Amino acid sequence: MDPSFEGYVNGTLCSPYTNRTDACPFGNVPNYVVNATTSETISKAVKFASKHNLRLVVKNTGHEFRGKSTARGALSVWVHHMKNIKLDDGFKVEGCKNLRGVTAVTAEAGVQWNELYKAVNTKGWAVVGGQDATVGAVGGYLQGGGHSALGPFKGLASDHVLEINVVTANGKHLTTNECQNSDLFWALRGGGGGTFGIVTSATLATFPSPPQVVGFFNISATNNADFKRFIHGLIAEFPKLDNAGWAGYLYYTGNNNLFALLNLANGTMETAIPSLSFFTTYNHTNANTTVKIEPGIFPVPTFYDYFNITFPDTAHFKNAAGVTGPDNEPAPTEPTEDLKSYSRLIPRKLFETDPARIADAFIKMKTPATTIIMHLVAGKGSAKFDPDRTAAHPAWRKTLLHVVVAAGKDGVPLFDLVKDDPAAYLNEADPGEDIWKQLFWGTHYGRLTKIKKKYDPEGLFVCKGCVGSDEWSADGNCKA
Repeated sequence: MDPSFEGYVNGTLCSPYTNRTDACPFGNVPNYVVNATTSETISKAVKFASKHNLRLVVKNTGHEFRGKSTARGALSVWVHHMKNIKLDDGFKVEGCKNLRGVTAVTAEAGVQWNELYKAVNTKGWAVVGGQDATVGAVGGYLQGGGHSALGPFKGLASDHVLEINVVTANGKHLTTNECQNSDLFWALRGGGGGTFGIVTSATLATFPSPPQVVGFFNISATNNADFKRFIHGLIAEFPKLDNAGWAGYLYYTGNNNLFALLNLANGTMETAIPSLSFFTTYNHTNANTTVKIEPGIFPVPTFYDYFNITFPDTAHFKNAAGVTGPDNEPAPTEPTEDLKSYSRLIPRKLFETDPARIADAFIKMKTPATTIIMHLVAGKGSAKFDPDRTAAHPAWRKTLLHVVVAAGKDGVPLFDLVKDDPAAYLNEADPGEDIWKQLFWGTHYGRLTKIKKKYDPEGLFVCKGCVGSDEWSADGNCKA
């Protein structure tokens, strides 16, 4: 268990599986919280923490796999109610001369993706952003690079940031962009959240919302050998899907089940159908297979329509699940195995040269409790940007698939695929891995440490597996 987990204290774990009648220790949660609604309040909180040598953490929604938004005994700056959104038909980057104004949106620190998508849609715009409606837009997601269902079309979310306003460790407000404080601007786009300061707002470039073709595929099989052949065929198909511009999320779950949710930006049914022939013709070309594919392919007029169809309001899921409230819910069943999660970025080249090796690794890792999530979110959209454009790992520019193995027993087959040049998406990876510097930033790490020392020389902002965290104890409370 990651020692930064909220319910973990000195080897004792209070988890969702703990009986509600059992006593729990306080856990890795802050003692005090500042409900920050302005950048001035954030500045005061930062100065107070610095003056009194307090551990400081920042939180919006708490969508944080790695525990960066919480810490035991800390002062927490909660930015969730900073909800202002500004749409601009001709935004000009501050301090930059002779630049043409562009359409853009500025969002404060508490804005979530469902709120931002709804706002830009009023102008007929879209923005490269996250897939979960309730994730914060300009916090850890954006500062970690930010993958998207629009990634194969436009690249990472951090590629489209025009300006970031931030409060640094000395409590000063800084505007960062390509023309001022450009080193910090670079670091804030991929260097990781909770590390260089507290972002108060960010401005992102927008563009006309592209129509989408959406593909849903429910896939199952009653024969293991049949499903393994399907997985081998699917892996070999990924370069073709990328060439056609498809993005999406594929969930390899349970016993011989896979669900694929794909989207094609600026696509038409005429171009989409032929590029999905692997799915639509599989049962015809493999007549004796037990693999069953249930397809659903249809167009929608905008990205916002796609987003609302695929990820509707969370209340819908609560009602559909029959949730009646925490007092009436039994504790969930605790897993009987020690299961972990693993992650790696897989380069396109490997799909082209040895797809069978990738398929074999996935099959070897799969157990009935394991879910392998294949994120088709990079590809040619990410590849068109210079690897050093932002602080995000340079490997994103040659990545075809971001893979997360949830509840896995062994990550070695995945690790071996890219052992010569390993990389992972820092927001959805294990911060406890020994090679976290290489995994999360590669050749960018050295430059990031220099920027960290410049803007946070005393290490006010500390989190596990973050830039500079090797100078601190595992819990982040003491200098190593």
